[in-house]
Amino acid sequence: VTPGHFSTFDIPLVRGRGFTDADRADAPGVVLVSVEAARRYWPDGDAVGRRIRLVGAEAPLEVVGVVGDVFNRPELGEAVDPQLYLPFAQHPRRALAFAVRAAADPETLLEPIRAAVHAEDPDQAVYNLRTMAQTFHEQLATDRLIFGMFASFALIALALASSGLYGVIAYSVAQRTQEFGVRLALGARSGDVVRSVVLHGLTLAVIGTLAGAGGGFALAQVVASMLQGVGPADPVTYAGVVLTLFVVATMASYVPARRAMGLDPIRALRR
Repeated sequence: VTPGHFSTFDIPLVRGRGFTDADRADAPGVVLVSVEAARRYWPDGDAVGRRIRLVGAEAPLEVVGVVGDVFNRPELGEAVDPQLYLPFAQHPRRALAFAVRAAADPETLLEPIRAAVHAEDPDQAVYNLRTMAQTFHEQLATDRLIFGMFASFALIALALASSGLYGVIAYSVAQRTQEFGVRLALGARSGDVVRSVVLHGLTLAVIGTLAGAGGGFALAQVVASMLQGVGPADPVTYAGVVLTLFVVATMASYVPARRAMGLDPIRALRR
């Protein structure tokens, strides 16, 4: 890489120094390592000043700095690899990859970059020209498809659970219509009866939610390595599911109970 590589990609310098224009082909060989490389290959994690020898190299290289880790593989959940950086001036290559940092929309710079290269060499082939966002999404296409399927299945499961919960609770409340008629005939207030029914439905929902959350947490441990940005016990996800089921249980208890309260007690007793 060239000296501007790390500032372009926002890779922080942790210790030591970065590459400079003084690291020419006739200068002593230098190298930068990542934090993971320093941690893995030097017990104290302090790699600055140490020397390493590349396979086939004649002379060892001095580690002059440690830079931040970069996740450079598309497989989510994989461990960060130790990385090593060499100055381009000391290790030139025929194939080059240029990176340009943009302050505005990077897609607006694609054609100007191509034109700038052709202005220097009209015969130079410029290929694979894209933004980092495009590269990132392409590398994660398979994972995004899998996660999208998981999310779809989860939403379908939540919808089925909600409809099943509503149906069971609503049916059980409707079966108690005669009981409501008796209570009303004996002087019970409709608001108290509805409140009692809703609390009973929520009690059942709490018991089921606790059991389901425990099972969900256990199953989440199986796919924990595939989760990025959230953990197997992500509070937002669990809170959203619990809130949805509580709303469904409340409506399933309230709607049929309220409807029964609107009936004449005599008609309710005849049901």
